Order: sequence, then structure tokens, then C-alpha cells
Amino acid sequence: MCTASRAALSSPAARGPIGGLAVCGTSGTVLLTDPQGRPRTPGLMYDDGRAVDEAARLGMQTSWALPRRCGSWTPTAPAA
Repeated sequence: MCTASRAALSSPAARGPIGGLAVCGTSGTVLLTDPQGRPRTPGLMYDDGRAVDEAARLGMQTSWALPRRCGSWTPTAPAA
């Protein structure tokens, strides 16, 4: 990201004021690193399903899919 941004901003086409910047990511992945920033563990995806049984026992949502609702629901009405 930093390298690509620097390259884009140093190009002749980047002359003039910047009108905006957008950054997009579709998911979060976390991992532990050492003090120098080197990975020490495999990446853990946001939708890791290893604790599905535990989540179900606690009554928590066990999927990252949008929750299903019965009946009609709008953002201005209380959820059913």
C-alpha cells in the first residue's frame, strides 16, 4: 500500500491537488508478530470457524452471513 501510494504520487500524472483517497479491504486478517514486525503465527481470518460450537453454546451468531429475520423489518422499525 505505501509503495503503491508513493509510486502513484511521484508520477507526472499526480501533479496538482489530491481530491480524495479510498482504501478498501474485504476482510480483516490478524497474526502475531515479533518486535521487528515479522510474522510469528499463521494469519487468522475474520471468519475463522474454529469456535462455532462455543459461540452456539453462548447463543451467539455462528456465521458471518447477515442474520436472517422473520417478518418485515426496516432500519427504522425494531427487529423482530
